[in-house]
Amino acid sequence: MTGSAAISDAFYHELASQLPPTLGSTLQKCQGLPSLPAVAMRVLEVASTAEATLTDYATTIEHDPALTARVLSVANSVHYLRASQPPLTCFEATQRLGTDATLATVLSFKLFEQHNGTPSQRLYWQRAFTAAVTASYFAQQHCPEQAGCVFTAALLQDIGMLALQKAFPVDAEHLYGNEGVSHQQVTQAEQRLFGCDHALVGAWLLLKWGVHETLARSVYESHGPLDTDNLADLCIRLSGLVADAWLSPDPSQALALLMRQSNLMKLPEPLALDTLLTYLQQTLPPLSQSLGIPLALGCVNNC
Repeated sequence: MTGSAAISDAFYHELASQLPPTLGSTLQKCQGLPSLPAVAMRVLEVASTAEATLTDYATTIEHDPALTARVLSVANSVHYLRASQPPLTCFEATQRLGTDATLATVLSFKLFEQHNGTPSQRLYWQRAFTAAVTASYFAQQHCPEQAGCVFTAALLQDIGMLALQKAFPVDAEHLYGNEGVSHQQVTQAEQRLFGCDHALVGAWLLLKWGVHETLARSVYESHGPLDTDNLADLCIRLSGLVADAWLSPDPSQALALLMRQSNLMKLPEPLALDTLLTYLQQTLPPLSQSLGIPLALGCVNNC
C-alpha cells in the first residue's frame, strides 16, 4: 500500500488502537453500523476535492438511478423551483441546488432513511444540518477555497453517534435523546460509558468506509478547542457550538452567550452572529422541508 492509502491505513490503526478494547470489539462485530453504498462514497470523494465542479457531482450521481431521481425531486421542490421549467437532467438539478445542498441530499437519502426512527436520531440530523449550514456560512467568509470540505466535515462530525447508537441502542438513546443535555455533557458521558467520545468513533468509521484521511482527521478534531490558527478547523468547531445554541431550550440566551465568547476569537473579520441567525432562519426551514428532515425551529420562533 502506497501514498495516501498507506497514510489512511496507518491513521486507521492509530484510531483503532485508541478505542477501548471492549468498545472496539463490539463495534467490529456490530452488523448494523452505518454504511454508505459505492455511489455515496464516490460523491464524498468528489466533495473532498477543492476544485470539484457541479459536473463532477452530476456525473457521479447519475450512476445511481434512485439517487438521481431523489436529487431531481429535491431540485424540483418549492424552495428550489426558481424557473418555470423543472430540471430535466442531473446536471441541471445540481446547478439549481448547488454543491452543499447536493451533498446534503445524497447523504440524507443514503443515511437518513436508515437512521431516522428515534428521537435521538432525529435530533442528530437536526444538529448535523444546522452545523453544516453554519460551517459553510463561516467558510465562505474566511476560507472560501475550503468551503466544500468544511461543509462535509461539519455534516459528518457526529457520525460516530450513529455507530454508538447501533452498538449500544439502550445507552445511546438515553444519552442522545435528551434535548436538555449539552453536547459537552454528552461527550463527557460518552467517556464514562464507552471510554472515548463519538469524534474518535466517527473518524474510525469514516476510515473504515474508506474516505480520505483529511476528512477523517477533520471529524476527529471537530470538537477541539477554538484557539486554533486553522480557519477551516475553526469553522467546523464553531458550527457545532452554534448548532447546540440553535437547538437549546433557550436559543436566545445560548446564542447571546456564544456571541460574548466569540469576541475572544481571532477571525479575520468579527463574528456577526446576528447576520448568521438571519441566514439560518432563511436557509434551514426550506432545506429541512426539501430533504424531509424534521425541522428544528430553534430561533425561527425564539430569537
